[in-house]
Amino acid sequence: MKQRVLLIAITIIAIAASLAICATAQPPGYSTTPSAGGSQYPSYPPAYDDQDDQQYPSYPTDQQGKYPSGQGDQTSQGAYAEHPSTGPQSQQPSYTPSASTGKVAENYGQGQSLTEEQVTQLGGETTSAKAGGQYQALLVTGLEQWALYNGYWTKEPAAVYYYGKMNLLVYNDQNQYVWTYEKYPNGYEDWRSWGYLYPGYYNRIFVGDSPGWHEIAIWGDKSGYSNVLYIYVYGP
Repeated sequence: MKQRVLLIAITIIAIAASLAICATAQPPGYSTTPSAGGSQYPSYPPAYDDQDDQQYPSYPTDQQGKYPSGQGDQTSQGAYAEHPSTGPQSQQPSYTPSASTGKVAENYGQGQSLTEEQVTQLGGETTSAKAGGQYQALLVTGLEQWALYNGYWTKEPAAVYYYGKMNLLVYNDQNQYVWTYEKYPNGYEDWRSWGYLYPGYYNRIFVGDSPGWHEIAIWGDKSGYSNVLYIYVYGP
């Protein structure tokens, strides 16, 4: 009887010792279930100094939070192309156009990617041949932009009433970091990062928040400056 009790005690001690050895063999911080913060599977590559071959471009973003949530920006990762210190060279128009009477397509978000079909739908009927017509936006040779003035895409001067809105169309011609530039009537220059973008069309919505001429351009770290748009805002 004593031998049987002793054998059982030795067996229990051996099992306890085995469990202790297994516990010490696990990696530090190991858990058999995912943590509350997320999965233990590998994530996308972290940012690195030279991102010329970056393969995870983000959607456009606005540093003041005006673009839809969830649209990322590479600038927060510390690896991006800085914009130039000066704006583009251009000349203010010699005439002031009337304020646009066209509708604003606010169903397309700020920075939203557009298809060619959506571009032509925004620019008017397909049979239209008015100045700037909708097909002008499909004859693209580089980083370019247009204003939706009186229902048609144009690169000519445009205008809105105070706090009026206008769709702008941006075409990014290659993978690159993109910034938007706006020079206000008082000379203030406003730069906004759109992050790293794929080629394609993107919607913008201009808001006439200051009376006078607004000078608008797009800059890409590979393409340089786009054409310059001039939009006049009539005062209150």
